[in-house]
Amino acid sequence: MWRILVFCLCLGIAVQAGASTPVESGDYTHRRDVIYGYKHGMALIIHGAEDSIVPIQQGQSMVNRLREAGVASELKIIPGKGHGWPAWEQDITYVADWFDRRLQRAWNQTSRATVEEVDFSSDQWRILAAAEAQVCEYKEKTAMRLTNGCAFWEDLVFEDGVIECDIASPGDKSYVGIVFRMASPDNYELIYFQPHSSGKWDAIQYDPVMNGSNTWQLHHGPSNQAVADVPSETWFHVKIVVSGLEARVFLNHAEKPALVVPDLQHGYSKGHVGFWSYYPGNMANLAIKPLPPSPRPKTTGHATQNVAYLTKWLTSEPMTLEDTRPEFLLEKAIPSVGKWQTVTAESSGIVNLNRHFAKPPGPAVIFVKLNIGVPSDQTRRLHFGYSDKISVFLNAKHLYAGDNSYRVSKQLGARGYVKDGEFTVDLPLEKGDNELILAVSELAFGWGFIAKLDSIHGLSIQADNP
Repeated sequence: MWRILVFCLCLGIAVQAGASTPVESGDYTHRRDVIYGYKHGMALIIHGAEDSIVPIQQGQSMVNRLREAGVASELKIIPGKGHGWPAWEQDITYVADWFDRRLQRAWNQTSRATVEEVDFSSDQWRILAAAEAQVCEYKEKTAMRLTNGCAFWEDLVFEDGVIECDIASPGDKSYVGIVFRMASPDNYELIYFQPHSSGKWDAIQYDPVMNGSNTWQLHHGPSNQAVADVPSETWFHVKIVVSGLEARVFLNHAEKPALVVPDLQHGYSKGHVGFWSYYPGNMANLAIKPLPPSPRPKTTGHATQNVAYLTKWLTSEPMTLEDTRPEFLLEKAIPSVGKWQTVTAESSGIVNLNRHFAKPPGPAVIFVKLNIGVPSDQTRRLHFGYSDKISVFLNAKHLYAGDNSYRVSKQLGARGYVKDGEFTVDLPLEKGDNELILAVSELAFGWGFIAKLDSIHGLSIQADNP
């Protein structure tokens, strides 16, 4: 967050005061100038008073140059010392103290810069094209009213910290949320609140947006959703504490979080903070407090540890297809695929197609395939979940077709979640190689699937380009 420069001129580091600055292409003298390009931060220069190799004036000149460049600088002269000296490590205490003083001062300045009562009429707000936004008064608060889209505050890049605001839905039905770590208008973290689902399992929903698509059908359960009292037509207070891969959501100043998201799907990222709504929603009293980024532990990758899951697939490019009849897919669509690429599953075992592809307009299809080798004829059972639609083909024969779309799904609430093992089909495998192809169709809200076999003992499973 802050750039800190330490020069030990006592050890022979010197820079010519008044070094040239570049004026035309081809003038490379500035590359020898340490000050060039160093326009922000802090600098400590340590110089022995009796240095006979690098004159003490060099240290003073460097301090002057740094200060002219806007860099807070300090020259520390060590009495009786020359160009390096024995036991110089004893002076490291001063360096450590200097770091402590400077970092604390910078952190205090950052804390004081925390944004309170963000001005919703500021020209730093950016409204994405499809959204309608206006500043209004709602129930004694100055608010931004947003309908069907997203607005973000461009003045701050946020990584870790605390976001607080008041939220209110002007009607019975609304999806009103907070955007953070927006790397682009198509990729950001989103947590929203549903007053029409108040008291239900999904009153609070974590819904990472990937390549322009909401993905809540892939992100459900206690790590992504929570029961909560989310009122309509009245204000409620929201605080989201973001640290590394975790986000904790607090409602109405409660000490205990209503939802803890342990695995933010955009990883260790950063970006803008904003407001999101489907149907009209209001936000007021937005405050953002950045905090130092949390340590990043070593990662072990995305592959699931359960070897029964099929985690590596070859995929086609997405295509728009109105006709998803199995015979059309088998005879026309699959043979038209010209290029295949490898994708792997998330740690959950779900293959999140939204992470890898932007969905084209209209009904879209992606084909995925792998090869299953067996030493003899046998039958294995495939357990899977998907959204929105799927067709299963083995060795150019159609085995299964299903529709798990939103409002069509037979799940509670007809949500169409991708659930592990919800559906099954038997695979009549023939001795040798068997090509398994899935056609996964998507309309909205999460494009993906999860698949595993009852056993992979004695099987050879490959998903590699020939």
